[in-house]
Amino acid sequence: MVVRDIPAVPEGQTRKEKVDDCNRPQKDKIWEELEGYKKNLARAEAVFEKSKATTKPEGTRTTSRTGLLGLCGSKVDSIEYYNEKINETVTKLEAEQKVALSEISNKMLLLSSSRTGLLQHQQLRVYMLK
Repeated sequence: MVVRDIPAVPEGQTRKEKVDDCNRPQKDKIWEELEGYKKNLARAEAVFEKSKATTKPEGTRTTSRTGLLGLCGSKVDSIEYYNEKINETVTKLEAEQKVALSEISNKMLLLSSSRTGLLQHQQLRVYMLK
């Protein structure tokens, strides 16, 4: 696949680095953040389930501090807090994906045949309309 209309490459940067910059590395950071929240949520739910078996039948919900490194800030219910953070992060990730898709669709792609190009364009449009 050949990509055209790449902006001018600044000094000290290769064309590959410029193309990688256009592929939105921000999306990867958001994805890692989302995975971290999911891991913390799974841990909080596991602790809650274990507390049901050992202490009270209704269980004891874990709490977390919302401040710096979990050392300061207000105490909140961990399960609710991480569910809220996951929902916020998913929204940010979807917005970032739409931006990336619009950037891709705005670039001119030269493919091996016109049929392949038409199919690629249709797939992008369908995904953007979701």
